[in-house]
Amino acid sequence: MQKNLELKDQTQVIIREMTAEDLDSSLAFFASLSEADRTYLRRDVTKREVVERRIAECGPGVATRLVAIVDGRIVADGTLELSGEDWKEHVGELRLIVAGPYRRQGLGALMAREL
Repeated sequence: MQKNLELKDQTQVIIREMTAEDLDSSLAFFASLSEADRTYLRRDVTKREVVERRIAECGPGVATRLVAIVDGRIVADGTLELSGEDWKEHVGELRLIVAGPYRRQGLGALMAREL
């Protein structure tokens, strides 16, 4: 799945599933976020092994991870994590983070819709 979309300010963005090839770009994205933004993240995604684990956890019935790319750089990360427990397999948690310059442009809503 890959979608080419346009933000409110006419910035062209690609939204697609995260792959193992996104490891370094993902690390760079999370490192670029302010410490205040990273406070709300569940994991320390500035560590390579943590991002490797996130990518490995992707798959049907577990987690769907999307990235938004502008000019070859990740500018947003979105995840839909399913509970994994039989009795609440229909319950999931949606997590999104968008780089500061791309906020208030509709990117979070686009990512949520795709997830």
